[in-house]
Amino acid sequence: MRCLFALVPLSCAVLLPFFADAVPPPAAVRSARPAARQAVAAQRQPPAGMERQCKCAEIKPCKDRYQKTMEPCLDTCQSHITSLGGNFRQVKACFTPKESLLNSAMRCTERQHDNACSHSSAAQFVPKRYGQTLENEAMVEIDRMIGRMGLDKSGSMKKLVSVSKKLFGCLKQCMAKRAGNCEKQLKCGLLLPSDSAMVQKTKSCALNNGFNTATAQQTCHCVANAGVKDLKSVCNKVVIS
Repeated sequence: MRCLFALVPLSCAVLLPFFADAVPPPAAVRSARPAARQAVAAQRQPPAGMERQCKCAEIKPCKDRYQKTMEPCLDTCQSHITSLGGNFRQVKACFTPKESLLNSAMRCTERQHDNACSHSSAAQFVPKRYGQTLENEAMVEIDRMIGRMGLDKSGSMKKLVSVSKKLFGCLKQCMAKRAGNCEKQLKCGLLLPSDSAMVQKTKSCALNNGFNTATAQQTCHCVANAGVKDLKSVCNKVVIS
């Protein structure tokens, strides 16, 4: 499953809710991904293509609600894991020892974007962003990683990729529902770098906090031994770089 190869999907699950309703952008917008974002001084109405920047105090309760939904939503979406032959409880147990590592990597990712929300009482406007483009960039990067590992994208690997996409979609929908779609009520956005920069920073946080090749291979073997047999031929080729 793709989530074995990087922390990007986890970070996406936390960050995606705070984009503009997480809807695909118009074609003209999709191709433009500026590397830097500058907040615009407050105006009565947001300029075209802009929206109010979220204040840190207002997004924290919503973010906390989202983070608490991950485990119950894994339970809800477990059919995607069992469809690969995995014993769900055993697969979950493979990640339990890595919980502190994953949490550290997630905190690192959040620190990379300390200025995403506004600490000021004054209103600011930021460019609208679209969750689908970040998700797409994450999946493109993971496809690149799979290519660098020399893995055959057909056969069992194609099945793993297909199921992992369904799992991520299930998690995203479940988390939004359990969190009460709280982000939509905020009607604001974040000040963030380009999608590609966000993905690379997330990878850097994962590596710097111990989610390296050895850890990924160990986790992969654990999941394979828990019944996801299609991973057996993959694990020794996994490289996190």
